[in-house]
Amino acid sequence: MNLGMIGLGTVGSSVFKRIEESKEEMQRLLKARLDVVCILVKDRDKGRKGKGELLTTTDWELFSEACTYDVVFEAMNGVDPAYTYTKALLTRGTAVVTANKKLVSEHGEELEELAQMHGTYYSYDACVAGAIPIVSALKSTLATTDVARISGILNGSTNYMLTEMTEHGRSYSEVLKEAQQLGYAEEDPTADVSGYDAWYKIRILSKLAFGSWPQEEAIGRTGLESLHHWQVQIAREHGFSMKLVAEAECDTNGKPVGRVGVALVHRSHPFYSVSGVTNGVLVEGEDIGELLFTGPGAGGAATANSVVEDFVLHERASYLRRSPRATPWSEREAKQQYAVFSSREDVSAVKHSLGERGITIHVARSYEEGALFVIEAERTSHLPYPLYRIYGEFEKQMEHTH
Repeated sequence: MNLGMIGLGTVGSSVFKRIEESKEEMQRLLKARLDVVCILVKDRDKGRKGKGELLTTTDWELFSEACTYDVVFEAMNGVDPAYTYTKALLTRGTAVVTANKKLVSEHGEELEELAQMHGTYYSYDACVAGAIPIVSALKSTLATTDVARISGILNGSTNYMLTEMTEHGRSYSEVLKEAQQLGYAEEDPTADVSGYDAWYKIRILSKLAFGSWPQEEAIGRTGLESLHHWQVQIAREHGFSMKLVAEAECDTNGKPVGRVGVALVHRSHPFYSVSGVTNGVLVEGEDIGELLFTGPGAGGAATANSVVEDFVLHERASYLRRSPRATPWSEREAKQQYAVFSSREDVSAVKHSLGERGITIHVARSYEEGALFVIEAERTSHLPYPLYRIYGEFEKQMEHTH
């Protein structure tokens, strides 16, 4: 089998290393010789380091004509030019295994259809949750399972930051700077702290869980920007940790809908113990109850492991395609619990505003800095306040007030 690689950064280098270290075992499993023929890189000198006489090039045409590839591993960042390269390869019937979550989120539907049209596959296990094999699980061992909801802590950078803020009382600016120094967050952390990274990933999981790609506007997104230190401390006093949670389910029409945002996770919920840079994915369904997948969500080695295992899975078995299936959203779960924080000056106005909208306030407690309201609501789009979804059985200790 002739293999090609596009991108030789942190992930690409780890994929190359993993292939070389596992080559004998992979060849035994696939009953074929594996040869990495050529690598397309941005910087040829950087790409050649430690690769001996292996052909590396910055020229797409040269890479494209080097051989007839069986599989190409794509590990670039961003949409372009990865989108152009991937389309060209799939059109020729070359399988592509990618770790590019943004590309898959924005063009996955088109690229999957193109792969099927040309008798090959486009696979993206490594795009979600690092070493956690959640994509493979949804494609294979859970392929006929009706999933009611899928949710996850899908960004290690923000989970590390919120863990430090909740458990150690540290400030947002302090933990962000530390996350950057430790390599958990990029120099420009926008994709992480604004929720885009988790948004890309929950769109991918939605497709796998429910059989169709969600519309962009169907998945709401907020990040950490509006979060205040005093809100974190109030949540902690009530037994909550704060997490950036992404979730998706199907509406009454069977279409995937969801949200990404900071949530209050009670100690009774499985996500409560998912701390630091760890990721967690919760799959819920009538037949399976709750399945929690946890593990390292980032890093070159973890992602490379998913890339290689994804490749082996598809080469050992026929490509498993899911038919559109969707478990409709349950009326029983129509009302969700949310926390609303109010600054000290606005407590009365917020309380009055909620009452005018017919919303019952279950918990209303004042603090020196402001107040915490806990409400139940079916529709939240009409509320002019930042909302924090509540996970866990907090209702058991609610004080019913108005």
